Amino acid sequence: MQLRENALLAPYTTFYIGGPSRYLIFAQDTGELIEGVNFSEEKSLPLLVFGGGSNLLVSDTGFDGVAIRLENIGMDIVEETNYEVYLSIGSGEIWDDVVRFACEEKWWGIENLSHIPGFCGAFTVQNVGAYGQEASKVVESVEVYDLKDKQIKTLNQEQLEFGYRKSIFNSSEKNRYVILSTTLKLQKDGEPNLGYGDLAEKFKNSQPTIQEIRNAIIEIRNQKFPFPSEPTKGNSGSFFRGPILSEQEFGFMQAKLDEVIGNDAGIKLEKMKSRLKVPQGYKTPTAFLIENCVGKELVVGGAKINPAQPAIILNFSGQATSTDVLSLYKQVSSSVFELTGVRLEIEPELVGFTKGELAEFGVS
Repeated sequence: MQLRENALLAPYTTFYIGGPSRYLIFAQDTGELIEGVNFSEEKSLPLLVFGGGSNLLVSDTGFDGVAIRLENIGMDIVEETNYEVYLSIGSGEIWDDVVRFACEEKWWGIENLSHIPGFCGAFTVQNVGAYGQEASKVVESVEVYDLKDKQIKTLNQEQLEFGYRKSIFNSSEKNRYVILSTTLKLQKDGEPNLGYGDLAEKFKNSQPTIQEIRNAIIEIRNQKFPFPSEPTKGNSGSFFRGPILSEQEFGFMQAKLDEVIGNDAGIKLEKMKSRLKVPQGYKTPTAFLIENCVGKELVVGGAKINPAQPAIILNFSGQATSTDVLSLYKQVSSSVFELTGVRLEIEPELVGFTKGELAEFGVS
């Protein structure tokens, strides 16, 4: 088990923001993870287990506890038929490496999830989704370490209670389990999922291969979502999360936006409505609301709204602070709520902040 004291967390997050952790542990396998968990208990310190840091915003003052970066890797076929393959993946595997491998093998189900940063362990937590595919459609089971019972367990798909950007890991059982590995069920004879506009337009006169779809997704995402390969491209993906709206709530938002903004905002929302439909209601058109309520050029310190996809906050200077980011969030969320009645929340996990600090920025 590698252990460092007072090590900055910023280099281990895709935002490139964050102060030091009192202790930072690098765990290469389950044994080292458990050793690190026991260490945090012996020290009576809070515990943070993370992977690629793609969904974190760490306080400038850091984390006064034990942070464990889980780096266990490995991909193994656990079952295979003529039609399906079950692939077990260590939580420390880079997610896009997994997608690339699956596409090379012509296994369908995650090709539209290409070029998403982070480690595999985060895939299930957020029920990661994009361009018509999401974790809930391919995750068969996960192996976890139960911090409460001190046992290794396997949870099946039904037990994960998937919802929109939701699973038990970020809701009912938050902070109870550490995901050790994930088993995906992929199809050998799949079909292209081209329901989203960008893909439908690109392949309207052709039947693309799985590799052509992956290449197209990478091209599209590079235009909208700066890949956090360096500090000046730092981000955590979508920073703003809107609620699922009922029919009545959607209509209220639509009418209010049309009233205060004009510019045919209500008509534009009506055209988007079918794409926003989910079983529970309608997804909030977050980027659309931000663009129409505050614009795409808002800057606070070293942080700014991403003009190509306003639901993303960028560390455009490479030196943005967590205060910059949360101040920007407060301005955006306040304006959107005032003009539409929709309250935007924060998508990434917030680490190291006091309740008072969060209250200052309107975070409950």
